[in-house]
Amino acid sequence: MRPEVAAANTNFVSYANGNLASQALIDPAILHDRTIYPDDATMARLYTIKAHDARTTRLMNRLWIRVKTGR
Repeated sequence: MRPEVAAANTNFVSYANGNLASQALIDPAILHDRTIYPDDATMARLYTIKAHDARTTRLMNRLWIRVKTGR
């Protein structure tokens, strides 16, 4: 995405984008908001959830259905 388009989207919805070139065009209030663009200390504490293999996903789905239905 072009930097100006990414910055316009971020300025409109107040949601971070991954285009580093757009940061010069983003409203400073949004760019410095730690809830939108976390600082390095916060980023160090974050993690991603890894995808499970098909067997594990199927088991998790079956267990969740049991919880939801009470069976």
